[in-house]
Amino acid sequence: SALFVFLCCLLSEQARRVAPPPRKRRKPCESAATPINTVAPCFAAQSVTCVAAQQVWPSQLAEWLAPEREGSGVVLVDCRFPYEWAGGHIVGAINLYTTAQLRQHFFGPSAQRTPAVVFYCEFSSKRAPASLEFVRSEDRLRELHRYPLVRYPRLYILEGGYKEFFLQQRALCTPQEYVSMNDGRFTAEKWAHTESSHKVQRLAEHSPVFSPCLD
Repeated sequence: SALFVFLCCLLSEQARRVAPPPRKRRKPCESAATPINTVAPCFAAQSVTCVAAQQVWPSQLAEWLAPEREGSGVVLVDCRFPYEWAGGHIVGAINLYTTAQLRQHFFGPSAQRTPAVVFYCEFSSKRAPASLEFVRSEDRLRELHRYPLVRYPRLYILEGGYKEFFLQQRALCTPQEYVSMNDGRFTAEKWAHTESSHKVQRLAEHSPVFSPCLD
């Protein structure tokens, strides 16, 4: 009996030692307390060194999109399917949901560097994070000769996705509507686009490039 207890304690201790540390939740971007001429609250230094992807809250993004910050260079990437985007999206957002579209926009011949990129999907739980990690991995691969520098150092995920932003900032959506991915009117379109979305997720998950910038 004593031996059994000893063995159980030993195995428990070994399991505790080899268990990976708990995954830290991404910290939200700090609230704005900076001059309006800065691009965004988190952009204290315009460094091109890779930083960890962060969350931005709907209220913060609304501040970034204020008229007095027009031309700040913040790019909004809507990772949802075309019928979702057409049914309502954040003002100024571009619809990129395939690997080909992401590569062309961020790394094509006419690609322009931007100070910040905000990704979102319906809930920002799968498609947006996968698109962000895909872009970061591609960026890291193309800029290995300049490590740790990257083309797009400031990448953000919109907390709560379009759904939460729509609930809080409807006036900044166009049209001011919300179409869910699972809307029954678009079942055929959903399945037609699903494979493209899954490809982005697979490539992001199995990228051969180590990305220390993702929490």
